[in-house]
Amino acid sequence: MHNIGSHLTKRSKISSNKEAFVEFEKQRRFTFLALNRRCNKTANALLGLGVKPGDRVATLCKNGIEFVESYFALAKIGAVMVPVNWRLVANEANYILSDAGATVLLFDTDFNELVGQVKDKNDSVEHYVSIGDNSPNYASDYDELAEKSADNEPAIGGGDDDLRFIMYTSGTTGHPKGVMHSHNNMLWAEFTSLVTSDMQNEDRFLMPMPMFHVGTLIPVSQ
Repeated sequence: MHNIGSHLTKRSKISSNKEAFVEFEKQRRFTFLALNRRCNKTANALLGLGVKPGDRVATLCKNGIEFVESYFALAKIGAVMVPVNWRLVANEANYILSDAGATVLLFDTDFNELVGQVKDKNDSVEHYVSIGDNSPNYASDYDELAEKSADNEPAIGGGDDDLRFIMYTSGTTGHPKGVMHSHNNMLWAEFTSLVTSDMQNEDRFLMPMPMFHVGTLIPVSQ
């Protein structure tokens, strides 16, 4: 069974000390080995919250290491990521969370006000996990959850034609529609991207687009 999360696991063994991710805003750099360990901690933290294969976990996050960690962590345990556009207002964000049936929301504390408004309307989210300072009292702290969790590889929870993430459309003529992407779907998208872009081993990829967009998730997976 092919699982997108296994890409990072294998790369952490092949290129342990090679730089995997550079976050300029906070001046943080991570090797593939360090990134994989952080992803495993996030995966095990989510398992500790009761997240199971097939469960929907939404993210309301700006570009950063936590988004990448969540992407691979959720892939490894077979949970389904639901990236939410952080430009949406509360009613729009709540519709997506409710329609997807998200049980966990990972969010940057930059969006505390928006999440607070969503929380008052939402019935599906059971756990709120905040990233950054000024965490609201109803949310668990992302770093604290990860720090208390083991960095061992979690049991693979899914792959192949199982859902990897649900990407919602803009909804310009009605409610947004959840477009389903499987592990295999992303694998072939990666192959296509690598062939057409001629990306090489030493190349570096700049991500100017928001990571909640499908066009960015393909290179993230690579």
